[in-house]
Parts: sequence; structure tokens; C-alpha cells
Amino acid sequence: MVDTMTIIYVFNNYTDFSRVKSNINNYLEKELPACKFHPKNGNLCTYGFACMGIERMYLSQNISYTIQLRIRPQLMITGFDYDNIFNARDIPMLYNRFSEIMKRIGADKICSLKEWKVNRIDYAADIILDQELIPKYIELFKKGNIPEDIRNRETSKKYFNEGNNLYLKSTAYCINFYDRWTTSLLKQKKHPKKYNNIENRYGVMRFEVQLHNPNIFKLKKAGHIKNNTVEDFLNLDLARKYIFGHYKTLIGTGDYIEYNRALQKCKSHAQRKIIELVHDMGSIYKAKEVFINSGDDKRKLEKQFSSILQKLHLQGINPVTLKKGELKNLYPKIQYQIDNSYKINIGRSKVKHST
Repeated sequence: MVDTMTIIYVFNNYTDFSRVKSNINNYLEKELPACKFHPKNGNLCTYGFACMGIERMYLSQNISYTIQLRIRPQLMITGFDYDNIFNARDIPMLYNRFSEIMKRIGADKICSLKEWKVNRIDYAADIILDQELIPKYIELFKKGNIPEDIRNRETSKKYFNEGNNLYLKSTAYCINFYDRWTTSLLKQKKHPKKYNNIENRYGVMRFEVQLHNPNIFKLKKAGHIKNNTVEDFLNLDLARKYIFGHYKTLIGTGDYIEYNRALQKCKSHAQRKIIELVHDMGSIYKAKEVFINSGDDKRKLEKQFSSILQKLHLQGINPVTLKKGELKNLYPKIQYQIDNSYKINIGRSKVKHST
């Protein structure tokens, strides 16, 4: 359901802020003297609570008196798990554990975790596959229905040709499909860590939708949240909305099949035309550009293209085709994990060779 979150609490006055700052500072000086607050970007920062699930803590008094935390919920409740995604079933445990940590470091007078504001949340799903299939899926995903405004952003273009991930950035969110094992190996080479159970990530592709500064007004208006609180965002329906919505837009739900077989399964000339166009252009987004520019009424043609795509997916056909063989769409795997987030514990594949 969730990988990481960045949360903020705004103090009512300087007195309360100063008391909490002093308490946390005293704890650090006594228990973690090597991790005392240090200045960073005009704030006070510490990474001393990382093993408790608080990757980073900022204290700021520039405009308002605030404390900002970047937390890993799964690590917070277990104390050791860097690999698995936090599941909805553990929400009550997270609230209790957070309160225990705040009390321990002298910040227990701050409100419960439920009431903190959300600055960023990364909804995520882990997809368990044969390791050798992960780069094949990522290559196919890069041929999907990627919106032009996202595709043309510098950050999206910067990482587009990397074989271990598909990273797309918009103004409000980022989408990231990545090979957890290969990505971890690359990070370990650059920044070696003594404790890094890379083998646990073998055969795992992660799909994240990272919301940066969520549009609270828009979400309230749509009825998805009542307030900007952690309790609002730790919501399985909201996770479904972002994960399923973006997956369907980019990838769709149809299976990847051979080109000639896809043509045979088409029910209309229009469907065959789209399959042929995607095949010739190499991707859905390039085919879409050609299709829309084939006439004067571009808005009508865009709607027509989207309608044909949707019908193909409903027939179990992904417009991105293969030279041979078949690959099942991963949507059912993601759906199963999210819909069973209150009870399942996803297993990991084992590394079959030395890393």
C-alpha cells in the first residue's frame, strides 16, 4: 500500500516548538551523540532516528514552527524490514508504534500520527515475477500510452533509456516501475551498506505512484478525503485510485501477444489499424501522435483513438505486440495485492545464483 511518507506538524507557538526541539536535542546528545542536529537548507536536520523508521527529521522556524518527518512505515513497525511494503492491515500498529517513538524522544505532546499533514506519500505495489522477465516488462511498458507532457519533461527523458526502470515525472506526481534487485545492486556498488539484504529483492518489480504536495482542494472536492491528514491518506481506496488509475492509463489491461495473432483477434478495421500503427511506430504514444495528426479535428481523433484502445484492452489485447510468445498483463497481480492488503504477506523469490 505505502512505501514512504513525508509528514508535517505545525506548532501553534514558539514555546511548544522550543520545548519539543529541546527534548529531542537532549535525547540525541544522550543516546545518539554522533547524530545531533545539524544545519541544512536553513533547517535543523538529523538522520539519527533512521533505525526507528524516521529516515529524516527537519525542524524549521523560518515561516512557521514545524517539524517534518520522512518515515518508512514498514520499518517503523518492525525495526528491520527494509524490503516489504506497508500493508493496510498494520495501520493500527503504525499509530501505536509512532506514539511510542514520539514519547521516547520527548515529542509525545504532539498530536497522534493520524492528525499530521501529508506532504508526500508513495503508494506502491510489489509484483512478484521471474527475475528475467522484469526487464522485458519494463521495455514493453516504455512503449505504452505515456502522455506527451510527462514524456517530454527533462527528468522523464533523463532516465527513459535505463533498462532497470521506467521513471516518469509530472508536476504533481511521479510514476516509477523498477527492478528492485538490479536497482539495489547498482546502489550498493555506488554506496556500499553493511546490512543490505539484496537477495530479498530478487524477482520483485515495484510500481510506485509518488504524490508530491497533493492537491488537497481537488481531492476534497472529489470526495476522496475530508482533510489533509495521515488518516485520510492511509486509505486503501485512495491507493487503488492512484495505482489502478495510472496503470490502466499507461499500460492498460490487455495481454501482450504476437502481432499476427493480435490482428486476427481484432473485431474491426479500426482496431487492426491501431495495432498496425503501434507496430510500425514502435509505441502507443508515437502511434497516437500520428493518428491525431491524420485529420483536422484533433480532439475528435484523440477521443476515437482512446476509445479503440479501451475496446482492445477489454478484449484482452494489448496494442503493444510481441514478435513471438505471450506475456500476461500484470494488472491482476497488482489488483490481488492491493485488494488483499488487509491480510496477505507477499513472498519473495530466492536468488538462484551468486550476486
